Amino acid sequence: MRTECVSSADSNTTSSTSEFCSSCTRQERDDEGDEDDVSTLPDSIETSHLTSGILDKLVQKTRQKHDEALKQMDTHLAHLSQACETEVRTLCEQLKSSLQKADLRLDTLKDRMGHLQHSSLQEVLSLWEEVHEEVKERNNRFSELNLQLNDCERQRTDELRAILRTHSQLLEEIRFLPSSEVHRLIHMEATKLNVALLVNRCSIAHLLLHLKQDNLQQEFLLHLQWEERLNSWRSVRISGPVERFRTFFSSVVGRQPLSDQQMKQTQQDLTQQRCDIIQQIRTMAPPTISSTAVSDWFNQLTAVNQQIDQHHTDFLRQLKRLHQQTWQDCLAEAEKCK
Repeated sequence: MRTECVSSADSNTTSSTSEFCSSCTRQERDDEGDEDDVSTLPDSIETSHLTSGILDKLVQKTRQKHDEALKQMDTHLAHLSQACETEVRTLCEQLKSSLQKADLRLDTLKDRMGHLQHSSLQEVLSLWEEVHEEVKERNNRFSELNLQLNDCERQRTDELRAILRTHSQLLEEIRFLPSSEVHRLIHMEATKLNVALLVNRCSIAHLLLHLKQDNLQQEFLLHLQWEERLNSWRSVRISGPVERFRTFFSSVVGRQPLSDQQMKQTQQDLTQQRCDIIQQIRTMAPPTISSTAVSDWFNQLTAVNQQIDQHHTDFLRQLKRLHQQTWQDCLAEAEKCK
């Protein structure tokens, strides 16, 4: 009975195995059939109908608008740059022409500096005033140029800001790129323009600095030249009058009163007369002397002394008059030397 059970199980196992093998064989035949079907498929799939391409056309149109907007922005920037360059060139040409005319006027003033021998002091001083006014006018012209160039750069900055703002809005409306990319693109362009504006401002500052330095150096050299000519003019104008005044002064210092010899003789006579009167006192001794004789002697002595005093007074008056006249003559001669 046990043997039957085993045999029965074996028979079942055998039948199951045969069924599994047959199913595997069928599966293999099916797989081979599928491989044959796949191998017969084409390498590329061809559509049987044409697409409309609306999306491609929209993208292409948007790209074209985007490129045209960028090209328009570049064109506006180029035109603005060209206009500003033309204006700056015009201002520089005007400054150059003005400086050339100023240099011609300064050359004329330099020539006048070399011929100051026959000029007056007022003319010499007024000559430097003219030179100083020319130099001052050049400085004013430089300041005007600085203001004009700064105004030009300020207007250029405002117009650049307007162009970038306008085209930024236009690119955002086109929507070919996201807003962040549009902002990045405009920001990069603005950075380049800011660098160019800073370079322009530095160039303007350097130009103004060099112009003012050259003008200051020229003024310094002109002032040295004028001082040299002024010293030469003074040496020529002063040496002659000083020598003439010295000669005149030496001639008037030795002046003597017109009646100097006569006054000396009168002085000697009066002095001798007084001595004689004084000598008479020896003979006046009592009892021969009388009060009347003494009174007459005293009156004679007093009269002689008064004559001597009057003579001295007249001499001093005449000497004072002579000195006053000499002083007036010296003042008049000094006025002539001015």
